[in-house]
Amino acid sequence: MTGTDRREGSNTARSCGAQLAGWLLGVAGVVVAGGLAAAGRLDGLGAAALAGAAVAVSVGLSIALELRARARLRNGWLQRLHQLTDDLARAVESPDPADGIRRAADRATVDVVVPRSMTEEREAFLRSVADLCAQAHERVELDRAQRRARSDLELLAVASTRLAASLDVHHVTKTIQDLVVPDFADACELRVLLGSHAPEPPPAVAGDADADAARVELRASDELVGELVLTRDGGVEPADLATVRLLAEPAARALAHALRFAGEAHASWTLQESLLPRAILPVPGLDIATRYLAATEGQAVGGDFYDVVRRPDGTALLMVGDVQGKGIEAAALTSTARHTLRTAALAGDSPAGMLARVNEALLYADAERVTAAGTPTVRFVTASVVALAPSADGGFEGVVASGGHPPPLLIRPDGEIEQLTVEGPLLGVFPDASFRERRVTLALADVLVLYTDGVTERRHEPELFDERQLGRLVRNQLTSRRADAVAQLVLDTVVDLSPREARDDIALVVARVRGDAPAG
Repeated sequence: MTGTDRREGSNTARSCGAQLAGWLLGVAGVVVAGGLAAAGRLDGLGAAALAGAAVAVSVGLSIALELRARARLRNGWLQRLHQLTDDLARAVESPDPADGIRRAADRATVDVVVPRSMTEEREAFLRSVADLCAQAHERVELDRAQRRARSDLELLAVASTRLAASLDVHHVTKTIQDLVVPDFADACELRVLLGSHAPEPPPAVAGDADADAARVELRASDELVGELVLTRDGGVEPADLATVRLLAEPAARALAHALRFAGEAHASWTLQESLLPRAILPVPGLDIATRYLAATEGQAVGGDFYDVVRRPDGTALLMVGDVQGKGIEAAALTSTARHTLRTAALAGDSPAGMLARVNEALLYADAERVTAAGTPTVRFVTASVVALAPSADGGFEGVVASGGHPPPLLIRPDGEIEQLTVEGPLLGVFPDASFRERRVTLALADVLVLYTDGVTERRHEPELFDERQLGRLVRNQLTSRRADAVAQLVLDTVVDLSPREARDDIALVVARVRGDAPAG
């Protein structure tokens, strides 16, 4: 028992003693007055007056003493309330606030004993204790909510950064699960419900634990993208579930973007497959390798193209071209140019005739666009074509034609590098365009390289990679005797020298004379 408790007990006893002493004094006065009257010392009226005075004094004394005792009790309760306020302040900051508040309330209300006349005051004191404890609980909940809100904001900031780091569907899915487990659930299954990535809905099984799992929808722009299924021993806490629902909005946006990007990339790859040859048919006497790389990361459709056509007589037509523009918008122009060149090659046209056909096709397509849109558009193509016909000595006789394209390179075994320059206008611009041809002989082990300007464009300063450096690079690789190794070396070199944001489309055809071609 504390000193305050002992003083309150003493005050309670004093209050009761005051009442008893007052009444005893009144009774004593009445007895004395009766005795004096019986002895004849006082008449009846005097005795009555004396007895009344005694009673009045006893009542007044009793009231005064009781008021004093009550005041002392009230002061003791006030001291308890002050102490309770201090105890609750410490309890709120303790590791276990609920237990601290309970202990403080117990200390404040222990051994509260009062006379019957102060029952209402005791109830008021207990209500004050209850109110202070309730306020302490509210403060604990408020502090907890504020900490949770700060934690949620920090989580959202981290989540936004991590979710924006990739457009790969599997990476985004793994990131979402890592953000949830183990802080908010023991396990998290992400079910994609949008697009081709959506799985078949799982069959309903009676008594399945999944039926008791917590579910959070992932919605982006009011579209259901997926669903999170959370499980935890004992169930997911409501506060944790609320946090996951906050996380659902950025997660849904990231997943929707990744799914959309995956769909566009798939469509781009599908379109690109139609714009490039599926395979290069073998040509007797030639070792041929090709490479293609679109400039835009994640966007397979580029503005460059290549093709190799083998005629029945053994002649090989090697082609590369560059279409104005990039990405999906260049696909239609690429398709027109490449398929027109292939058709002309199979029809037996010469390289100059093939370019003339492409020029006509592009001008016709432009006339269609003018008729449809009402305004002319300038869209052009550059291309280089080389026809290689086998010769009796095991080499090839070549015919080169160009439509505004970088010249092919011919690298001899002795290290000589020759640019096969042929003047020619851009394709799709001039109706009266004419194209020249140049003849060249390829002997055993000669290497011919056709390329687009994505290979030789300006790179990091002061490093440049022009036609001369390309020729030297190929010349230094001649000992490999493989066209594929030469093509890969050129591609790797160009990619290493190119800043990613400045890299152009790359199309490359490498042909090496093997010497086993039948005589033409």
